[in-house]
Amino acid sequence: MKLRPLFSIALTTCAMLLLAACSRMPMHEFDPEANFDNYQSWRWQAPEYGNGDVADPILDSPLLGKRVEAAVNEILGGRGFSRDAEHADFVVTYHTLKDFDLYDNGPSFSIGLAQGWRHFHTGVVYDTRTRVDKKGVLIIDIIDAETDALAWRGWTTLPLAQEYFDSPKLLGSVRDILAAFPPGEKEATASQ
Repeated sequence: MKLRPLFSIALTTCAMLLLAACSRMPMHEFDPEANFDNYQSWRWQAPEYGNGDVADPILDSPLLGKRVEAAVNEILGGRGFSRDAEHADFVVTYHTLKDFDLYDNGPSFSIGLAQGWRHFHTGVVYDTRTRVDKKGVLIIDIIDAETDALAWRGWTTLPLAQEYFDSPKLLGSVRDILAAFPPGEKEATASQ
């Protein structure tokens, strides 16, 4: 057995795993003209939940909203921001959307052997399969309370399964998203 093909397969597999891991890294963007130094207090704004139609029971849920609000409250409170519904410097809300990836798994071959009453039967089946990975995107928005303009947005993509939108994992996802808020001096300088 030659090592070169095995090395090539191992290298390709590692690269695919690295790309998959990177795709789940939270992303963010912000308005470089926003004055994040003035942000001391915040208030929560629940998103609107459609007209009663449930597009996805995991993503389109006021119960998910309560979990996101609790996570934001814990994280921002732990960083010294105070929650003030009357005199907030910024507003926090969230959105979700459903996304998917299509993967072509390539051709698949099956060889079958069956025994009939008096004969053996063989067959080869050629098939191509496409795999669909459903994902949910969690977006957290920071809106300037004075100007009512979007100042910062962070998001992450998660597998669309209830376990990723439950309290423990959701808290980790919200913490990862908000790790880049407020933007540091390096980011503010780079975006100008």
